[in-house]
Amino acid sequence: MQSSSKSELQLALAALALTDNAEATTTLRIYATNLRELHAARLKESAATGTKLAAAAAYAAGRTDETVLLLNSLKREGNNNGAYCIGAANNEDNHGTPENLASCTADDVFSTTAVEADLSGEVKSIFEHHSTATNTIHNSNSGKCHMKKDLNTALTAFTGPLKLLGGVIEVAATGGCANSNNFKAKPESLQMLKALHDRHGKHVAATKETIQNAPTTLDELKQTLSQYEQNSELKQAARQLHGWPSSKTDDDVNLHLKSLFGIDTTTGNHKYTKALDGITLKVKDGETKENKKVLEMSE
Repeated sequence: MQSSSKSELQLALAALALTDNAEATTTLRIYATNLRELHAARLKESAATGTKLAAAAAYAAGRTDETVLLLNSLKREGNNNGAYCIGAANNEDNHGTPENLASCTADDVFSTTAVEADLSGEVKSIFEHHSTATNTIHNSNSGKCHMKKDLNTALTAFTGPLKLLGGVIEVAATGGCANSNNFKAKPESLQMLKALHDRHGKHVAATKETIQNAPTTLDELKQTLSQYEQNSELKQAARQLHGWPSSKTDDDVNLHLKSLFGIDTTTGNHKYTKALDGITLKVKDGETKENKKVLEMSE
């Protein structure tokens, strides 16, 4: 976007001196303006989507961390197998596996270390790690330490299951955690995590899509004009200037651009760039003035 603004200013100066090339200069100014607007629109869209995803991530992480801490605090001692618990602090016969819960807390939930981490994959891998036979929320050895021995009996008219984190953890109506005491399979498809899983990858891809920069040096302008046939934005600028209908083909527009700028794709020395390179303006630098070419001006 900065290059587009700089190019617009340079071309405004060129328009004052290149009166014989007014149409060519105006076409490039429209081209630079359009690129600036494209960059601004991309930033606006990226900021809006990124803010929503950041909020969703913070919400999901906060709920997950708080729930896991809550479950961890519900560990009970003793042999009350019907007690609402997730594990036990001691008593081997009734001992859960709180270390698995501990590994789910903040350090694990926020384990995306790279700036461009694949959050979709992170969300999936974090929970899948705790959805295997060796990483249960608690063990059910000898039927010990269920969340509730039988929720159908304990709670009036309860038909279960009891869902935590929007279903990431389910407590079966008959006691214990569903999915063999593991986190729900494919939790990334559930509402709390779905937006992160589905939209994050697309958002990252969108931020990496390239929007060309407006040329601000002689070499960049030569290259831009040499690639005029592939430059849809340059063609669009010509269409805007002339108000051409969509029925005017790209081939026709390309012929016009080639003639307008005197494009020579073989040497890269175009008629327009030669004329522009020949313009010098006196620029005051402190107490002295010096001649500078338009495309050498940075301010």
